[in-house]
Amino acid sequence: MIVTAASLPFALLMTLTGGFLFGALWGSLVAIFAATIGATIVFLAARSAAGDWFSRRAGDRVKKLEAGFQDNVVSYMLFLRFIPIFPFFLINIAAAIFRVPLRIFFLTTLFGVTPGTFIYSLTGSSLGSIFAAGDNFSTSTILTPKVITALVGLALLSLLPIIYRRWKQRA
Repeated sequence: MIVTAASLPFALLMTLTGGFLFGALWGSLVAIFAATIGATIVFLAARSAAGDWFSRRAGDRVKKLEAGFQDNVVSYMLFLRFIPIFPFFLINIAAAIFRVPLRIFFLTTLFGVTPGTFIYSLTGSSLGSIFAAGDNFSTSTILTPKVITALVGLALLSLLPIIYRRWKQRA
């Protein structure tokens, strides 16, 4: 929670360590709730005291993005959480600037970080066998095509409502 709230770049390491120490399930649960609570703290801080400052800095450049975000807030938030393309703390701040309702922010963060967190925690839980592999270790041991396919599939699934709405508007 502190790592996320302070926007420190150690979340992945913490999740792997949690999986290593507590196993995939408990490591995931702890990391998911800590990340969600920490993200919510940043979100609320950005929304309150710092919100005006961030909004002024963003200016008119983000008005179109904000409108699209508001129309599809759940899908966008899930997509951003499923596929960690952007830094976690930036998503928290952007959601505050774009006036995402707290409930939607909290729930999409909670559910959106779950698949990736579980995969990282599962990876952490298997570190013992990876360490035992010694010189035979490779990234393909962790990032299997099955894991990558699952993450990409979840991200695409979160975009389906947007694609459907746009298709329906054109039809």
